[in-house]
Amino acid sequence: MESKNKQSQFIGPDYLWNYIHLVKEDNILKALRDQRNLMMNKLLSIPNNKEDFAYDIGKWSIKEMILHVNDTERIFAYRALRLMRGDKTPMAGFDENDYAKNSYASTRSLTNIADEFFAIRNASIHLFDSVQEQLMDNIGTASNHQVNLRAVAFAIVGHSSHHLNVLRDRYGIK
Repeated sequence: MESKNKQSQFIGPDYLWNYIHLVKEDNILKALRDQRNLMMNKLLSIPNNKEDFAYDIGKWSIKEMILHVNDTERIFAYRALRLMRGDKTPMAGFDENDYAKNSYASTRSLTNIADEFFAIRNASIHLFDSVQEQLMDNIGTASNHQVNLRAVAFAIVGHSSHHLNVLRDRYGIK
């Protein structure tokens, strides 16, 4: 059960809380590492004939969805870096559908995309390994919303958890 106290540690728009609440671990580094291993095992277990599968017309293929996870983690990590460094310049949002459309996912193997996830996640782990606890409350503006570093950090893990759930529930990847 989530407490209001836990939620009060996070500053950000409601949509971020939809991801953050999926993170049960309080230690961001442990959460990032554990999920890296879980995600890699899951991605490498997907049969080649399902890589381009989309569960409905107009929905992303598995490869497009994982590239979306990669893109989002890169963007969130960039936001985290700026918050760590005290940069107060507002950060623009992004349109995930435009990113997916321009990802050319079908030209890549899922193994290649999984390797990219692993590299991005390792970079995120290094980034957060260096952060001082007092910086987790640094606040900035992203996508026209106030957000703190803690919310961005936990949203990285929560966003990936959300898409692991989608893989299971919509794509049938157990």
